[in-house]
Amino acid sequence: MALSVGEAAKAVGMTRQAIQAAIKKGTVSATKNAKGAWQVDPAELFRVYQPVGRSDAPTDSEDFTSVVTRQAAEIQGLTDKLKAAHELLDVLRSQTADLKEQRDLWQAEARIWQQKALPAPEVKRGFFARIFGS
Repeated sequence: MALSVGEAAKAVGMTRQAIQAAIKKGTVSATKNAKGAWQVDPAELFRVYQPVGRSDAPTDSEDFTSVVTRQAAEIQGLTDKLKAAHELLDVLRSQTADLKEQRDLWQAEARIWQQKALPAPEVKRGFFARIFGS
């Protein structure tokens, strides 16, 4: 998803003219769309400029340590969720193995019953077959 020059300017807190100047200067690479308007890739834009309102950037009231502490707590929470997901995956794999084993047992049982086929019913011959013996 590419950004227009105006959207890119809002995302980094600059003017459209400043973004266009950066594109012409080669600081930010951009492409023109079918209508001839510049399109900037967000990754390219944020490689050069800091996004406005970034949640992990320290504000005036908080310092670097509090940001790191908050991020460490978030990482720990995500690690716990990942561990729980792996445990659930192990349980599901175990259940799947049990179900496959039961399926195999039922298939073996069905094969045994198929081999014990009932005797074919005696075919009654028609009137003319009984008379003419064919």
